[in-house]
Amino acid sequence: MKMEKTKQDLRVKKTIGLIQSTFYDMMNEMDYSDITVKELTMRAQINRKTFYLHYETIDALLLEIQENIVKAFLAKTKNLDTLHDIDKLTKEFFLFCSTQDPLSQKIICTKDYSHLCRQISDKIMEKRRSVTSLNSLDKTTGDIVVVFLTSTTLELFRYWVLTGKKVDLDRMVAISSTLINNGIKGLLTQSL
Repeated sequence: MKMEKTKQDLRVKKTIGLIQSTFYDMMNEMDYSDITVKELTMRAQINRKTFYLHYETIDALLLEIQENIVKAFLAKTKNLDTLHDIDKLTKEFFLFCSTQDPLSQKIICTKDYSHLCRQISDKIMEKRRSVTSLNSLDKTTGDIVVVFLTSTTLELFRYWVLTGKKVDLDRMVAISSTLINNGIKGLLTQSL
């Protein structure tokens, strides 16, 4: 009985992996809004019922992928405080994002997918908010800080990638951290 369950688990994992890899390929080729269950199942060579056994919709599949990205980043940064470890968080963000698969980088860096990236950022900050010093701020101030941190870090990473990573990673992290922590005046007073 246990061997049957293991075989079943392996088949389920393999099927989910096939669905996700086909979805990744499609996301790299076309706009998200053009992806259909019919096309995905044809490419994956599976039955539509098999798809629906694991996911209710294409949106549910995307949500699972987003959740996996969020969990992976949170696992890397679980011991870092949002307000007091900005240097370390910035470095972890750059390292994490630069080592992601092409689809994740597309979601992070392409304006067409900025709404997906925003959803991921919002989920990360929502989870980090409950376990960090952001709780010491009133809600409005905390929200402003979250918007500033996520928007600034994302835009700096996008700029770095879209300009061909001309600046060394450590230098880019140092510049970004200084700007986030101390603003332009802080950057001008520090030699990087």
